[in-house]
Amino acid sequence: MTSIIKVDQIQTAAGGVPTAADLGINTSGNVLKTHYMKSPNQTQVVVTNDNTGNTWTTIDTLSVTTIGESSRLVIFFDTGQFVKSGADANAGFRFLVDNVPILFNTEYGHHHWHIGYGSNSARESHFGWYVSGLLSAGTHTILQQGGAYGDAVTFKYQGRYQRYMIQEIAG
Repeated sequence: MTSIIKVDQIQTAAGGVPTAADLGINTSGNVLKTHYMKSPNQTQVVVTNDNTGNTWTTIDTLSVTTIGESSRLVIFFDTGQFVKSGADANAGFRFLVDNVPILFNTEYGHHHWHIGYGSNSARESHFGWYVSGLLSAGTHTILQQGGAYGDAVTFKYQGRYQRYMIQEIAG
């Protein structure tokens, strides 16, 4: 048996408008919103070696609007194809939310180097996830940046999009 309940308005016991938390859907750890995105363009980006690993080049700029107060973004990331110009090249990846670096896999610091010594000019890809600090509701700018150490790296090789799944998690 199936029943349908129709209501015109939901109120708290005090007669106010309920929040998501009042309805039990904004509890810590719950997914509030999911965004599926890809690179805004297919333009290849060549990042040259700086021999320090401290120089970053913006590959993609994304915008996400969060709905919860004190929520976090979890960014799942797929580079598509990138290629290194030399056998000793390493590709580096990092994300910034509102110009603040965020953690790679919550334990490795604010960036990740994809190590692939010995493979010259091979097409490679990287999958990872990154976690932001607590954010307020509103629109946030996400920068995905790449670095090169040892030799140059070409990101979005042959016009391949980078792909993102970004989840807003209640804090």
